Amino acid sequence: MEENEGCGSGLKTYYDDITFTTQKELDDFDKLGYTSIIGGINIIEDPSKGDPIMSLNGLLDCVTYIEGGIIIRNNSSLESLNGFLINLTSVNHFFLDGNENLTSLGGFDSLISIEYNVTIRNNRSLINFEGFCENVDALSTLSVINNHSLINLEGLQNVNSIGTLNVIDNQGLLNLNGLDALTNIISRITISNNSSLLNIDGLLSNLNNTLREVSIDNNSSLKNIRGLTNISTLESLLIFNNDDLLNLEGLENLNYLNQFTRSGISVSENDSLENIDALSNLIFVNYLDFHNNLNLSDFCGIKNLIDTNSYVDISILGNLYNPSVSNISNGQCN
Repeated sequence: MEENEGCGSGLKTYYDDITFTTQKELDDFDKLGYTSIIGGINIIEDPSKGDPIMSLNGLLDCVTYIEGGIIIRNNSSLESLNGFLINLTSVNHFFLDGNENLTSLGGFDSLISIEYNVTIRNNRSLINFEGFCENVDALSTLSVINNHSLINLEGLQNVNSIGTLNVIDNQGLLNLNGLDALTNIISRITISNNSSLLNIDGLLSNLNNTLREVSIDNNSSLKNIRGLTNISTLESLLIFNNDDLLNLEGLENLNYLNQFTRSGISVSENDSLENIDALSNLIFVNYLDFHNNLNLSDFCGIKNLIDTNSYVDISILGNLYNPSVSNISNGQCN
């Protein structure tokens, strides 16, 4: 932790939320030397005041604790978070939205705890996460949404636990590299509408095999889902409208979907999908739905399930081949 001579030797607390709309407002507050804020910080530029927020470098370095969250939104001239709040150790949540020229998330050098959500949204120039969350090992929810220049998640290598992971509408995202240390995804994964995403191998380190929900949808370039290899138990799985997906490789260890929920597996509108062999180890599921997969003609992957589980509800419609349950059981599965 770095020391700022201007902070003084005592503690000084600000009690309230505070919103900064100009660079001067930030600079003036910084000079007051507060060490903690019982409230939240909002940095939201007001263009009508003619004083854009251009730099956070060196600002609020006396602050070590923020009870509320940090919101940095719609600052058109802000390019970097470097040097901001470098002695902050704990914050409730972090929301970064609509900073169109922001390229770097470096900063927050001493941050070790974010209690709730981290949302990185609508930052069209952001390339990766390098410098962010370097000392944070657990997040409740990470949502990465609509960052068009983002190509990977490099910079999150020290995060080993996430409750819910949402990666949505990042048109330049190629992979999930950067999640190398992520061994525990607790609740839900949503990977949706990332048109350049080729694979989800960045999830291979996840060792938690009892996730609740996984949704992989509308990723038009996705080639495989091998990143799900370690999952053996789920409540629901949705694989929808991934045009380049050839098979379900990555689900070989999935054997059980929660018997106490009506949810199950839905695989639909994946135009290149040819077989579901990866489901051959599935032991129990309440519901299976395969519809409108234009090249899907091989259902032998669920023959064992059908032969050993008379309770499964199966819907097969609009695929290249649409066998009945009795067809599959009798070996006419492709």
